[in-house]
Order: sequence, then structure tokens, then C-alpha cells
Amino acid sequence: MASNPHARLQSIFDQPVALEWDHDVASTDPLGFPGYQSALMAAQTETGFSEAVITGPATIDGHTCIAIVCVFEFLGGTMGVAAGERIARAFEEARYARLPVISVLSTGGARMQEGMVALSQMPKTVVAQQRHRSDGLAHISIFAHPTTGGMFASFGSLADVRIGEAGATVAFAGPRVAEQVLGRPREPGAGTAESAFAHGQLDAVMPVTDMRPYLANLISILSLRKATPKNQDLSPSLRGGVSRRSNLVRDLHRRESSYGLGCFASLAMTRGGPDTSKAPSQTKTIIEDLFDSFVRLRGDQYRGDDSSIVAGIGDLDGRPVALVAQDRHSGADGRTVPAGFGLAMRVIRLAEQWNLPLITMVDTPGADPSEDSEAGGIATAIANTMATLLDVQVPVISICIGEGGSGGALALACGNVLYMFPESTFSVIAPAAAATILHRDASQADQLADQLKISAQDLVDFGLADAVVSSDSVELKALLASQIDSLIQKPPLALATQRQNRWRSAGHQFLK
Repeated sequence: MASNPHARLQSIFDQPVALEWDHDVASTDPLGFPGYQSALMAAQTETGFSEAVITGPATIDGHTCIAIVCVFEFLGGTMGVAAGERIARAFEEARYARLPVISVLSTGGARMQEGMVALSQMPKTVVAQQRHRSDGLAHISIFAHPTTGGMFASFGSLADVRIGEAGATVAFAGPRVAEQVLGRPREPGAGTAESAFAHGQLDAVMPVTDMRPYLANLISILSLRKATPKNQDLSPSLRGGVSRRSNLVRDLHRRESSYGLGCFASLAMTRGGPDTSKAPSQTKTIIEDLFDSFVRLRGDQYRGDDSSIVAGIGDLDGRPVALVAQDRHSGADGRTVPAGFGLAMRVIRLAEQWNLPLITMVDTPGADPSEDSEAGGIATAIANTMATLLDVQVPVISICIGEGGSGGALALACGNVLYMFPESTFSVIAPAAAATILHRDASQADQLADQLKISAQDLVDFGLADAVVSSDSVELKALLASQIDSLIQKPPLALATQRQNRWRSAGHQFLK
């Protein structure tokens, strides 16, 4: 198993290759997280890289592509705002140059030290990846050891072709997080590339050293066709203001380079304590108060049903709307499984088909990390739900009514607007899991909850949420009605574009 990014670069791509785009794109310290700046400097010194993601043009068997490569040795290959921006720009450059993207992931997920700013890079990368895909361009992703978390559950799982490194950990939840949530170690063999392949999640599993012939054959066949752009929205405003660098692609074979690239206590209230029935916001009560009538739809129509998702259509003060809501107080533990995300996607698509404004409500401790959910493609389900919500051409109003638990919650929060109830929280990872990873001591969760800045007002301050709104049903109904009346005046395509641009720019203020 290749052990570092240099070895992977040498194994997969022709030489020489220099992945040096955006080496000056760096993040500030959004949370003022203790010790983060020194950790960044140490990672830069120890690895010789400026960030956990490096990007640029490369070739495989002479065929040019754009490469996105994770550096696991840099803070676990985690995605903060700088890494997310680099990934998005790489997809945009590939789209402009009409080139395929090959991403090589080795990551622990979203960077805890950047909190929700890091998690917001999931929809950012999804927007860029989907625009690249919309022009008929290919994305091939390699899941090296280990591949878990936010990158895997966003642009990684949206790849057209997915290849696993033999023996690699490939799972939505890493082993320590899964054990912390499940209360036991994962079953032997679960959460691996081989298990993902056996359950239809991957196209192939092989050592990294054997991948080049497979990739060369795939890209060679694809090069026989000509991808035709379907959309002409590559203006600087829609491309994130990224400068065009096609000259770097044209001059790829004339470059002399080397692999050394140079140094570069709200949550407790939301959960209601040990007795979750005391939580102040319950999904079913809110639905009863908001809608004059409501018809619930069940099941994703091919996998099953999930009680953590309440979805259907309702009458909100004379306005027909579609609803997808998470219910953490369902019969299960409130963690959404693949069938639940399948139901969410089904109703999101029905909202577009029937031209209904869509309301999404977030309240979950996170997606389910069990063996069954991993086998059922939980990461892909999250990524596809997020992509579907970002793309739908109807108004989308998202509200966090309780706990927003990481990517499993954010998949349903990427609306045209995002509101927060006063007592709600949204976190990159549950504080207990963060404490387990950072300190190997879950008892430090209370202290970390403050450091992660997960309150409703924190989300507004980060520019990720629009406002903290009243949970009073009368006031909430009036707010939603007014927002629907405003949004439905906009053309359908403009609604989708505004939503995509909103999340494409997430965290920009925290870039140096």
C-alpha cells in the first residue's frame, strides 16, 4: 500500500508532474482554535506541503488530466476552507480546459479545527464537481488508505468511476468515530475497500501501483469522444473569480519539475439531556403547527423506509409546499440511513416535478455509521442528496430546528436560505467524537463544544446561516410564507444558480 503522496504521484501519473496550483491559497483560523496555527506550521514543515490538498495538471500515458491529491500526512488529509477552495478551483479549471479530473483521496474528513467552515466545503466542492459533470466531463476518484468523512461523502462519492486501494479503509465514518457512535468496534472486514466493492460501491479494487494501466485505458477510451459544454456560465462571478490557467495545461510537457513542492452547552440543550423527549424542538409538533394539512410519503421505493425522515406535501397557509424533515426523536436514534436519504431525494425531485417550494428541516445527531449503512452506500447517499438539493429549480428554505450533526445534516441544509432556531446547534462533528479523535478522551467533549463554535449565532457569524429565527409556530409560519412569496418570484434556473453560488462561496472570508 503506497504510504505517501509522493509514492502515489509516481505510481499513478507520468513523470514529471508538479501539482502546485493555488499553493498560496491558505486559510485563516476561523475559530481561533487553540494550537491550530502551530499545528498548521508544523504540518507544513514536516510534509513540505502548504495544505492537505495539492492540485494541478498531470498526464497518464500521455493523456492530460487535472489532478486533485490529498496529503494524509498533513493533518490527516482533512478538508478546511483552503483545501475546499483548491478542490473547487481544480474542477473549474478542468471544466474550462475540457479535461477529466482524477482525484486521489486519503483523508480523515472535514477539519475539526475549522468547524462548520470546514464542513461547508462539502457543498462547495459538490457545486464545482456537478458543473464539471454537467458538461459531459469525467471524474475518476481513487480512494487510498484511509478515505473517510467529508471529502468521501461529497465530491468523492459523486465520481463517475471509483477505485479503491487494496486493503484501504474506505467508509463514511472512520474506525474511532464508528466505535464511539456504535459503542463497539466495527465488525471485522467492514469499512474497507473490499467490503465497498462487494456491495457495489466501487468499480475496482487494486494496489495503487497497479492503477496506471486501468486509468490509462479508461482515459484513452474517453479521449475518443468530445465533451460538449451544455452551459456557458464560466464568467468569473460563477467560476469563483478563478483566473484561467490553460497555459499551464498547454505547457505541461515542457515543464521541469520535481515531487518536492516546497514548504508551503448549546448542544446539550438541543438534545435535551439523557431524556431526548425533553428536547425543545420536535419535528412532528412543528409540522402539525405549521401545516393546515399534510400528506406524508414513505419509502425511497427501492431500498425501504426510514423513520428518521418525515417527508411529504402540505398546505402552509394556502401555499402548497414539499417538506423533507429529519426527526431525531423517531423510533430509531435519529441517525439517517441510506433509505432515508433516498426518500429525501425522491421528495426533492417531486418538488421540482410538481413546482412546489421546498422546506427542509434539520435535526439529527448525524448519519448512521453502522455496517449496514456503510454497505448500503451512506456516503454516496449523502453526496447525492446534497447534489440534488443544490440543483433543484424550486425555492429551498432550510431550517435547523435542533441538532445539525455533520454531513448527514448538511445534506439537507443547503437551501437558498438557512435559518437557525435559537437553541439549535450545527457541528462539523459531534464534540464527543471530536474529543475521541483529538484527545482520545470523550470526557473533554464539553470543552470542545465551546471551541468548535456550534451555536446558532456562530453559524450566522460565519456567514453560513442567514438568521436566528423564532421557534414560535405563528411567527415561523409567517416567516416561511413571506420567504416563499419572495422566492417564487424568481426564475427557476436563477433559484438554483443563487443556491449553488451561495454555497460555492462558503468560507471565502476565511481565505488569506
